[in-house]
Amino acid sequence: MQTTSVNLSPGLNEIPQRLEDFQVGLMEGELLVRIVATVRSHFGEPSGHGIPQPETTLAIRMDRAAAMMLAAKLRDLAQTMDWPLL
Repeated sequence: MQTTSVNLSPGLNEIPQRLEDFQVGLMEGELLVRIVATVRSHFGEPSGHGIPQPETTLAIRMDRAAAMMLAAKLRDLAQTMDWPLL
């Protein structure tokens, strides 16, 4: 898979597709957390030949403080929504 580096424009940049999968881990040789989110391509539906469109992944890098803040906010949201934490 080809990797393209993207600079997001100022403001809210929203990906309209729903998240299909994600992976969380440490970046090699760095103390940064890397979240890789997978979404279907914006075409979404299979082509006319029944071949599914490719997926798109988005890698987000964050430091320890940002990762801990994200975890706390997700925990708070889960409690508000009465979702069980696994």
